[in-house]
Amino acid sequence: MKKSSVLTEKDVLRTLDIPDFRHLTKEKMMEFASMLPYMDKEVAKKALEQFPNFSNAAVSMFKEYSDLAKNALQSDNINNQRVYDLIDSISKSMQELLKQPELSFENKQIIMANLLELKNDAIRLNESTKKHSMKILAIVFSILGAIIMCLACVLGVNSKGNGPTIDT
Repeated sequence: MKKSSVLTEKDVLRTLDIPDFRHLTKEKMMEFASMLPYMDKEVAKKALEQFPNFSNAAVSMFKEYSDLAKNALQSDNINNQRVYDLIDSISKSMQELLKQPELSFENKQIIMANLLELKNDAIRLNESTKKHSMKILAIVFSILGAIIMCLACVLGVNSKGNGPTIDT
């Protein structure tokens, strides 16, 4: 592999496996965006000129990913609420059992231990949900960053040449 200082039009087209930039699809846009910092400025401009609906496609792609993320988060919230409701119901039932005077001390200890475990399960579920939500948001913001980078490439692209390796 040869290390190229700046990606040429030929390098980019070969990497994207397209004959010209008019064939740049929404699916290839992310790969294209990741190469932008390493492209010759004129190659980036030419690519964007040949993809006239680039900004519309970029906004559309971001909206699709945002909607997917929103739906995933909403689904998680619904499922988690069901679990929280179940935990709450079980907890209330156990608390009612604890009020029974004929319940032995050992049985009360078992119920208390189970209540504590339910509380710990709720805490673990909450922590897991937060981590999952953060991962989804990180993906969405990464996509937004790539789109912004594509749109900003017209204003200036790295020409220092610290780019990827390209097969020649």
